[in-house]
Amino acid sequence: RVLRAMQQNGWNTLGITSAGPNVGKTLTSVNLGISISLKDSLSAMVVDTDLRRPSVHSVFEINPEFGLEDYLADGAPIESLLINPGIEHFCVLPNKGNRDGSSSELLGSPRMLQLVDEIKARFASQIVIFDLPPVLVGDDVVAFAPHLDAVIVVIEDGKTQTPELTHTFELLGEINILGTVLNKSSDALKNMDYYYY
Repeated sequence: RVLRAMQQNGWNTLGITSAGPNVGKTLTSVNLGISISLKDSLSAMVVDTDLRRPSVHSVFEINPEFGLEDYLADGAPIESLLINPGIEHFCVLPNKGNRDGSSSELLGSPRMLQLVDEIKARFASQIVIFDLPPVLVGDDVVAFAPHLDAVIVVIEDGKTQTPELTHTFELLGEINILGTVLNKSSDALKNMDYYYY
């Protein structure tokens, strides 16, 4: 469904965020990217734009020498930062962490917006997933997400509260929201029991 919506609208950049931390947005970003890369004639990239707590590299147990901050601060070319973790048609642009300055300023900086424009132009045939920070931990997402084509919000069953989610959608405002992902759902586990009983 995500791919269909992206293709129908001619989009190729997608942000993954959540209301609060530790609900599985990074794993959702990575799993979606890998799933897309396994489709015929498709490729995907995951860009770690959580400058406060980058974690995409840790999912693959890699320790990158360079990352997004080298593009932002030093002008390193994108291709020198990309890592293929051993999955065909899939790569990550890691982030080692914010060296200086506030994350919202960096995400809203001209250099970051140049990155998005460059990715849209140079990787137009790829679906590029931006692993964003949670919306309610700062103004990073509000500053950056309008420059992406669309956003998905990850919700954890039993943890994400309705007022948090309502406030998240209010802050996202006019941003194209493709939908939500319900993570760690006990109802989903009950359905699994039905299918595998």
